[in-house]
Parts: sequence; structure tokens; C-alpha cells
Amino acid sequence: MLGALVLGALCMTALGSGADAGTPDTAEDLLVKARKIATVESFAGVVEVLWIDDDGVEHLERVGARGADGAFVIGVGARRAVGDENDRFTSSGDDHTTRWKGKGGAHAPRPGESWDLEIAGRRHVAGRSATVVIARGEDGRVRARFAIDRETGQLLRRAVLNERGVAVRVMRFVTIITGGVDAPAPAMPSASNDHAPVAIKTLPSGFVAQADVGSGYRLLGQYLQPDGAVQLYYSDGLFTASVFQRSGRLDWDALPPGTPAAIEGVRARSYATPTGTLVVWGDRDVVLTAVGDGPPDAVIGIVAEMSANPSDDQSWFDDVTDFVFGPFDWE
Repeated sequence: MLGALVLGALCMTALGSGADAGTPDTAEDLLVKARKIATVESFAGVVEVLWIDDDGVEHLERVGARGADGAFVIGVGARRAVGDENDRFTSSGDDHTTRWKGKGGAHAPRPGESWDLEIAGRRHVAGRSATVVIARGEDGRVRARFAIDRETGQLLRRAVLNERGVAVRVMRFVTIITGGVDAPAPAMPSASNDHAPVAIKTLPSGFVAQADVGSGYRLLGQYLQPDGAVQLYYSDGLFTASVFQRSGRLDWDALPPGTPAAIEGVRARSYATPTGTLVVWGDRDVVLTAVGDGPPDAVIGIVAEMSANPSDDQSWFDDVTDFVFGPFDWE
């Protein structure tokens, strides 16, 4: 999810003026404008990711990132993620590349539909003056903070908070150059259309979908993978989530420890990752894996409204895990 989440969250820019004092821009307008960076701006820099794992241990990683002409790359060598407006590729080894859809066919809701947004001062990030936008949930608690470049509209920093107000993931540019970056657009991995996810209107028998799940996630697209697995792509206007489904039964003993969870009677296991939360569960001989970049409890909340029964085929879970950790999985 590195390409779909880190670059979807950090590599954004305004179409017009930035967030300078005295402009009529609202908090929502700034976030909506910031999403445009992947299609209208070039950039190059270093991204720093701080995250807390399932054992409460704090991790810090830095990777290079650049983008141009709607394409981006983050990481180097075999440990990297690349993408364009729709497709995401992540490589976790010399001979392992996974392809995903990172965008739905329908329009995402406005960020303010599920979140109470407000401008909350300024700060400096990567040597730039930035406007801070905070997002509060229905209970009034701050669940995310965004720092947007006052001159360019570029999103420079994003912090996601858990229910206790602790920042569990912070992604920020340490250095960045935007606009006029003299570098060619990153090349996409070679992959034939036969191996690309295909948009579908009707799910294969045995799979399930909900138009709305969790706290405001709306279904934007559904895709069939070449191996028969299904991806459901959701957004709440501020964060994204995908639910992957595959026929089979899950071998719980073969999964990494993670954090066990029982959600409305559904057995599940969650994993904290550098770029989001991963939850795996099962029902009716279908394995489900949800991955999302929002607050952990918001991603876990998706499980309560979707059920499907675990698989002995560990390759699918491994693929999703590779997708989530991507270039950060260097050990």
C-alpha cells in the first residue's frame, strides 16, 4: 500500500494559489486541492515515516521519492513502489511484483462529509511554511493532522492518531523540490493487460460487497484480479481502504502474531504497518483482508459490516503484506 497510501497522502498539490494568509480557502478546499499533485506537479525529495508497531515499538524509516507527469516512485531497487493515476505496483524482491488498482471509478465523497475539518495554525516542514489542517471524528477527537505548503499547496506532512490521541503514523517530507524538477516520469513495470485488475459490476459467486462500510467509507470500484481474487476500493473522502477477497479457508496458525480482535463476534487479526492498518478475517469460505490508511479503529470497523471464512492459501495474505510493507521491508 506504499504507493497507494504514502504517495496518495503526501504527494499532493494545489491547482491554484496556495494556503497563504488572507485567502478564502477553507480546510476542506486545501485538502481537495492538495490531492491534485500527482497529475499537475513534479517533485523530488526524501520521505520520512514514523510508525508504531503491534508491540508498541516505534520505527523510523527514510526513503527517496519522486514524481512527474502523473507517475511516481518511492524507494529504490527491488524495494520500491511505483504507480500512475490508477495502477500501483510494489516490488518486495527481485522477482516479485504485485499490481493493484489505486483508484475507483466513482467519485470520492468530499473530505468534510465524514470529518469535521478546521485550520489550526501553522508549522514548518522541510524548511517550508505550512498551514495545519486537523480532522475530528464524530466524537470531537482529533484523528489526523495535515501540514500543507502555504506557497504551493503541497501536502508536506500527515499524522494519523488512534483513539487515545497518540500519533501512530507520521509521514512527512524531510526535503522536497516541487515544480520544474528536471527528471523523466518514472517508468511503470512491464505488465500485460492480461495481468491487470479488471473493473467489474457484479462480483463472482460467494463474494460480498457493501456500498457503505465503517464510518463513512463509500464503495468507489470493484476489481477482479487475474487469479480470481476481488478488490473492493473505498474512500471516506479523506482516507482510502481496500478489501481483498479470495476463496479458501484461513490457517490462523500460519499468520504472523499481530493483534487478535473479536469484532461483533467475527474473529479477526490486525497488523500495524508503516502506511496503514491491515486486518484479516474470514467467513463462508472466503478470506478477507482490509488495508487502509485511516485511523486504526476506522479500518478495523470495516470488519463489523463485512464477513467472509478463512484460507489455507497463504499466498494471498503474503501478497497483501508485501503490498503494505513494500520498500520498508528491508530486513
